[in-house]
Order: sequence, then structure tokens, then C-alpha cells
Amino acid sequence: MNRFQSGFGMLEILIAMTLIAFGLLGMAGLQASSLRYQKTAHFRSIASIAMSDMAERIRANTQAAHDGKYMASADSMSAGTVPTCSGAGTCSSNQIAAFDVATWLQELSRNLPEGRGEISGDIKTGMKISVCYKDPGYAENSKELGGVHCFSTNVLP
Repeated sequence: MNRFQSGFGMLEILIAMTLIAFGLLGMAGLQASSLRYQKTAHFRSIASIAMSDMAERIRANTQAAHDGKYMASADSMSAGTVPTCSGAGTCSSNQIAAFDVATWLQELSRNLPEGRGEISGDIKTGMKISVCYKDPGYAENSKELGGVHCFSTNVLP
């Protein structure tokens, strides 16, 4: 055996282990990114479903929408108590609208981090339904203010 070849197999093993370690670190980074993007997609799905839900509630109660009872702003409404009426068939369209808005705001605050909603516009020109939430995965390095994402849709009842 040539004396210049001694230890060459050990060097090959060291290089192979280094390459495997870098590969595993890369895979761990991909897994972490995948989880973050999955959470973001989940929040976007919840926001989209909430907007569709409110749009259908408005379409089902056009009288209250015409009267402006579905208007909700982040400043004027809280997701506090949900109004009730005495029983099925005895609720007015305005009571149904108040119930719809209150439950919608509660669902947003429960299902999204710092979730809030806003409804503006009128029945003639269309109503804008907006949902905003704070995405915890992007709060520190987001180009948007504080990682807050807002999505909206327009509805013609």
C-alpha cells in the first residue's frame, strides 16, 4: 500500500457526512417554510369563507341590506354579545341583520388572529365586505403594516 494513500477513505467519509448534513439542514428549512405557508393559506381560506358567508347572509336578507342594517366598521362594532329574538319566525329583518353581523364578527375574532371585519357601501352600488387579520408568520418582516392582511369582496345583493 502506498504511503500517500493512507487516510484517503477517511477524508471521503468526512466530505460525504458534510454534504449529507447540509442536505438535511436544507430539508429542515424547507419543512419550516412549508408549515408557515400552510398556516397562511389556512388563514386566507378562513377569510374567504367568512366573506362568502356574509355575502350569502346579505343576499338572504335584502330588506335589511336595503335599510343599511348590515353596515359594520371596525370602530363602531365589537364582537361582544349576540342579539337574540324570541323564536323562529318572530325575528324582524333588522334583528336578523344584527344577529348576522354580531355572529360574523365573533367568528372572525375567534378563528383569525386579531380578526376583524367591515361592511360598507349600499345595496344600489354594491357592498364591500372586508376581512383583516394579523399573520403571525409575517409580522416581523412583512412589507404590509405589522403583518396585517386584508381581503375584500364586492357584493350586489
